[in-house]
Amino acid sequence: MKGEDKLRAILTDLGGKELARASAQVVNRLAAKAITRSLRRVAREKRLPVRRLKRRVRLTQAKANTEWPQARIRVYRGDFPAINLGTARILGIPGRRDSVLHVGHHSLPGAFIQYLKTGRWQVLRRDGRARMPIHVVKIPVKDALTTAFREETQRLWQDNLPQALQQAMARQLQLLLRRQR
Repeated sequence: MKGEDKLRAILTDLGGKELARASAQVVNRLAAKAITRSLRRVAREKRLPVRRLKRRVRLTQAKANTEWPQARIRVYRGDFPAINLGTARILGIPGRRDSVLHVGHHSLPGAFIQYLKTGRWQVLRRDGRARMPIHVVKIPVKDALTTAFREETQRLWQDNLPQALQQAMARQLQLLLRRQR
């Protein structure tokens, strides 16, 4: 067979650096896709701005020099303060019981805005608790973020990984053949 030795040399070379590079690219692409899908899903469920949720996620990309590349997604899952929802406006007469504070798409009855000693503005609400009668209004996002990231990464890993890896390997083979000419 004509060129069999050349093809064999190309395939052995592809088994080294190019395979690691292709798999790292695939893992990084799928990790970025998992982040965007998860954040959009949580933002839709909780009616939060996506750009504010994006700040809570860090992606450490996979490198091609490891045996099997792994990308790390770190998510801050603490409660989301209501002041970060958007612009705040009061409907009704301020200071009256029937006035309602609207922040972003959320209406918060009984809430008010105050400048705190920490140097920040916050949305506060009175509670009937004895020791701490006033607390910061927050939206819990821990469970929603956890389930969204777990489900989206598993779904992408099962559905898209084989096809994406095959495409990346074909691309690396094309590049290698082009270099050999």
